[in-house]
Amino acid sequence: MIGFVFAFTAMAFAQAEKTKKTVIKNDQLYYVHDVIKGQTVYGLCKLYGITDKELYKYNPQVEKGLKLGETLYILISPLKMETYSVKKGDTYYSIAKNRGITEEELQKFNPDKGAVLNVGDVIYVPIVESEENISTTISAPKSQKEERKEGKTTSSVQQPTNKAIVHRVEQGETLYGISKKYDVSVDAIKAANPSLGETLSLGQQIIIPIEQKEQGMTGKAEKPSSEAEETSSAKDKKNEYTVSVLIPLFLSAVDTIEPTRIKSLADYANINSFSFLQFYEGLRLACEDITNDYPNVKIRLNVEDVSSPSQIAELINSGKLEHSDLIIGPFFSIEFSLLCQYAQKKKLVLVNLFSISFETCGSKVYKSATSLYFQGEGMAKYIVSNYENAKIIFANYQGGGESEKINAYKSAMQQVFSKENKSFNIQEINMVNSGIAGIQSAMNGNCENFVFTFFEGELRVTNFVQNLNKAKNSNLTLVAPELWLDYDNIETEYFMNMKTHYLSQYFVDYSNPNVIRFIDAFRDAYDTEPTLELFAFQGYDFTYYFLSNLCENGANFQIYSGKNAKLLSTQFEFVHSQKNMMENNFIHIFKLKDYEYIDATKTK
Repeated sequence: MIGFVFAFTAMAFAQAEKTKKTVIKNDQLYYVHDVIKGQTVYGLCKLYGITDKELYKYNPQVEKGLKLGETLYILISPLKMETYSVKKGDTYYSIAKNRGITEEELQKFNPDKGAVLNVGDVIYVPIVESEENISTTISAPKSQKEERKEGKTTSSVQQPTNKAIVHRVEQGETLYGISKKYDVSVDAIKAANPSLGETLSLGQQIIIPIEQKEQGMTGKAEKPSSEAEETSSAKDKKNEYTVSVLIPLFLSAVDTIEPTRIKSLADYANINSFSFLQFYEGLRLACEDITNDYPNVKIRLNVEDVSSPSQIAELINSGKLEHSDLIIGPFFSIEFSLLCQYAQKKKLVLVNLFSISFETCGSKVYKSATSLYFQGEGMAKYIVSNYENAKIIFANYQGGGESEKINAYKSAMQQVFSKENKSFNIQEINMVNSGIAGIQSAMNGNCENFVFTFFEGELRVTNFVQNLNKAKNSNLTLVAPELWLDYDNIETEYFMNMKTHYLSQYFVDYSNPNVIRFIDAFRDAYDTEPTLELFAFQGYDFTYYFLSNLCENGANFQIYSGKNAKLLSTQFEFVHSQKNMMENNFIHIFKLKDYEYIDATKTK
């Protein structure tokens, strides 16, 4: 079995600890929880990993509110359970193997027992059902009449069709992970299991609609291989890697969070501990996919909270990073700079995720954020590909680093236009002196005019957009900062009238099947909506891209653009920008059309 080994200090949002009291009722095993002061339905659901619907199902009185001291029953497993007296020679492993479960599952059923079983201990174990009652391979179901004639009982699980198998849910599995394992969609699984809820339970049996591809298939899709694939970068490839991910989770501030003050999603924005929590959650889903796609590789993933310079110093001094094949993070420039010297000494490979301006490091670095130069290059290539002639106008209010951005774009565009033998005219307008009239006088009536803007501030942007829209120029394309999307007081029609384009590292196409599957999985796993703003999609993309590179090419991979097809919000196209620095030159260009944001490179 292959998988990920996580080293991570969990975020303690739950109230109190799980109870160790259990009881069997109607052949099923439950936790017995006594409500204490300050506990809430939300906190209990988080504590036991269930939904409020599951809590209400077995405790209907809770819908009217929790009461201090009342006893709640929380289902541990849907399997039928019985007691078992431990005999000489019994171990968790031997008992679990005989019952068709894992050691971890058996220990979960018996939270009050120690790490070692003693002779005479009475433990809870699942009732072993006859193999005849549960289908584990693809076979046509028999009618209930035929089963009764043969003396068989009918399984409580819905019987599979002739193109399906039954899967028993293992520890930590999600619908998304199971769908990847069998190469079927989440919707197909839900359709085959009409009574399936949003949350899976340990030991739950569900039908997987899947076509048999080979004789003796057991459900796990075999990954095709080739001689070329097996020999690629063989000298650099290993069966096991260590990856450290340094995320600013602000765990030290968790204890100060007041759950009662969180009334809406907007309240989360003011809590540092939630800023990158979805990044971590997206990371976990990516790990499920890596486990399924690369079953012969083990990755030890060490997730550390790095939210201050002192924490990166402590982490370096601890020696935890020394044997990392790859380090993803830290997220902020100052912590990343502190790590560079250490990484150079230890010859560690780093991934710089979000720092656009960071340029130098003594160690090997994959710089994932696209620089201003490469943004300008991407926009110039887009213009050359779509327009025979064009005028480039930069509107400059001379503040907030605008000149630096304009000069970077100009330099890149002139390089591209020269290489393509194009003579597109580039002009800069001082808006302080000339205003909108300066832009209008600079425009060429015989071609498309691209007006680039880099300034911010809702009042200034609102006035600019309103006045430029009044000019009603049909051959105008506005190129605006992505930040402008946050300004709510500007009429959407204005942006559509000016054919507004945006450049961004991240853009989600919600019609993409991979995106749809990820969103379903995220909802199932975390009972919330993934967003770009909270870095859920980025967490998946960074993790899947770099871990798949390790698995396929070893720790010394250089420039590799594979596996981009599975990414959700960005792409990675690394080029050597300087010694030891591989820089991503990919940028999304999207626009607003018919009240919908679309990829501008795929439509005119």
